[in-house]
Amino acid sequence: MTLQYLLRIFEQRKPRRIRVAVLLDKPDRRIAKVRADYVGFKIPNEFVVGYGLDYAERYRNLADVGVLTLGGKEKNHKRNGTGPTRGYTPVIISVPHESN
Repeated sequence: MTLQYLLRIFEQRKPRRIRVAVLLDKPDRRIAKVRADYVGFKIPNEFVVGYGLDYAERYRNLADVGVLTLGGKEKNHKRNGTGPTRGYTPVIISVPHESN
């Protein structure tokens, strides 16, 4: 609904045209009827991390976008700064890069 709000604000300024560009589009999750003019990737209704998107302030520095799944608690896991938080195991699945 944030994008719908922003479009309404921009339209009040009476621009000649407005175009919407999104990196990731989750059509199954959409609440408001907003259409993007430019879409990087259509993705399923999954929680994604990486490339600036985070989970509990983690994983945002990943170079790729991936689906985060939280597994069960691991036993005897060593914390090395890159491991799971609070005993959960993230599984990152990279979105394949498309070549031109």
